[in-house]
Amino acid sequence: MNEIIDNVPEKVLLVHRQVGLTHVFTCEGAPGLHIGSGELQTAFEGAVEGLSRHFSELTGKHVVYEAEKDFEEFARFLESPGEGLDSGFVIARQLAA
Repeated sequence: MNEIIDNVPEKVLLVHRQVGLTHVFTCEGAPGLHIGSGELQTAFEGAVEGLSRHFSELTGKHVVYEAEKDFEEFARFLESPGEGLDSGFVIARQLAA
């Protein structure tokens, strides 16, 4: 049976910014979530894991998010000219089986 968790968004937008040499991810739906690393892939993976942990701790229930794009797709997106300042990606909450 799938468990529905109140007050945990089904999908969220993580936003990437580069600050100096650090890749930083934040999320409007998760105030206080701030994940950064000098390595883009490490920051990407940490952001997804960190969001899952953030909502798990808030709710006391096991919450898992998964990126809708893999790291390679996200890296290609960032390298695309003309994409503007929107360098976010959607991650979706996975319901427990």
